Amino acid sequence: MGGLLTPLGDPPLLLGYLEGVPFLWTLGLAPYWLLYVGGIVTAFIVVERRAYAREARSDRARDHAEVVPLSITGGFNVVLLLAIVAAILLPPVWRESSMVLIAATSYFATSNAVHQSNGFSWGPIVEVAALFLGLFTCLTPIEANLAYAAPTLPLRHAWQLFWGSGVLSALLDNAPTYASFAALARGLSHGQEGLVAGIAPVKLAAISRTATTPGARPPNHAATSTAG
Repeated sequence: MGGLLTPLGDPPLLLGYLEGVPFLWTLGLAPYWLLYVGGIVTAFIVVERRAYAREARSDRARDHAEVVPLSITGGFNVVLLLAIVAAILLPPVWRESSMVLIAATSYFATSNAVHQSNGFSWGPIVEVAALFLGLFTCLTPIEANLAYAAPTLPLRHAWQLFWGSGVLSALLDNAPTYASFAALARGLSHGQEGLVAGIAPVKLAAISRTATTPGARPPNHAATSTAG
């Protein structure tokens, strides 16, 4: 849910950006982001406050006694993360070159102690690279066929794309789900005005929202994706 606003937040939106969706277009999904994030944060607050109220006084006192001040080690990587965001807006070639330079700076300038404490490894990036290579290799003919056959399929309206992409992305990997439904929406939007990357905005918004928020990932991503 938190990654709904930019292509930096989730693989499906990154795929959309690579296929022509403007980088800042997803900022228009802010009302949905606020609804999703606001709803889940409210639920967390209610549940946590109720649980905290049931704790013994001794447990609360120990919590306060064991508080450790917040600190950041390797804080210069925050600056490099902001530089990555800025690099996204550069023209091709310059964009990729800048990202490689920023990544190399982060890796070599960050101490081994920070790498070890974060459990840093090359596994996640290798996995993502292999995934995207497979996606672009295998999905290209599928996307072309989906776009061509779209007018003959029963999925025609934004609400159908919304629920279809949401259900499948909750069960499968969300990046190929997004790519497939985007191709379907592109075929349905052919000839219309005001398209975004060849897709009607209402259809693109429907797919972007549900391919991101309930999207499934391989279970090791959350545990191994560490920065710096």
